[in-house]
Amino acid sequence: MATDKLFYNYSLRYPASVLRLLKIKDYDEYKAVSYSIKHIECHPDIVFENLYGEKRVIFLEYQGYPDEWIFHRLLTGMLLYCQERQYAGVTGRIHCPPNQENKFKRSQ
Repeated sequence: MATDKLFYNYSLRYPASVLRLLKIKDYDEYKAVSYSIKHIECHPDIVFENLYGEKRVIFLEYQGYPDEWIFHRLLTGMLLYCQERQYAGVTGRIHCPPNQENKFKRSQ
């Protein structure tokens, strides 16, 4: 989708700006990356990895239309990422849903 590509490119170019808008306190301590999990095509919109080796990863999913399976796909991507990289640290999930109030849903 064109909007996914737009947000993807913006997140790669300005990761601190995106995380700052989402009220992540240490927003300037992450780089934005995207991965394909081998043998399975699974692409979370963007993954923010801490630049200083802190055990925390943030997964961001932009959503421009209603999708009842969004959380299942995002959780699958998070679990596959952790398995692929043998990561056992803290993960955060941010879902930017399409709603009238433009509020971000966030969990950790």
